[in-house]
Amino acid sequence: MPIARPLRILAVLVPTLAIALAFGPVDDEPTAVAVQASPGTYAIDTSHSTVHFRIKHLGIANFYGRFNSLRGQYVLDLDAPEQCSVSLTIDPASADTNSPDRDTHIRSAEFLDVEQHDEIRFESTRVWAAGTNRLGLQGDLTLHGETRTVSAEAEVTGAGDTFFRDYRTGVEAQLTIKRSEFGMTHLMGPLGDEITLIVSLEGIQQ
Repeated sequence: MPIARPLRILAVLVPTLAIALAFGPVDDEPTAVAVQASPGTYAIDTSHSTVHFRIKHLGIANFYGRFNSLRGQYVLDLDAPEQCSVSLTIDPASADTNSPDRDTHIRSAEFLDVEQHDEIRFESTRVWAAGTNRLGLQGDLTLHGETRTVSAEAEVTGAGDTFFRDYRTGVEAQLTIKRSEFGMTHLMGPLGDEITLIVSLEGIQQ
């Protein structure tokens, strides 16, 4: 083999190797920066907080809706997660899927039955650290007149002083339940059994 060919290969490989060594492996998941959240009790700002729900429709697509009315508070202390807690109440009659007829159906006795059950409540019973800015939660969820122990994962999304002249933190949690376990079995099949709740809260320090 002519000497010139290996030399040309080396001329390409050496700079490439040097660049790889200089920059190192690519990190697909950058290290999370810890949120510096002041410990305390936070009242939920209902105008800047949301609860969405997701359910599979016809086994094909994910469908989303939301509840427009909620209230509550949470205690946040990232240095002592065992001191954290959350109390959240949702008005099921505020269910909103961008369709008045469907909303009426969801509120009826076939689903949420809001005339008999006028609140959805979550009360945490245990909180633990689950990584940078992350918490694990366990608590009692009351829905459709049934109370079940559920688990959720939460992330502290931010904290700081605001132009409202107050101090706020943000927390987002997600949990998945089976509606059949809460006595809601209408249209099983066309509608999925699993419902995922995505709860995004903005709290004002008290």
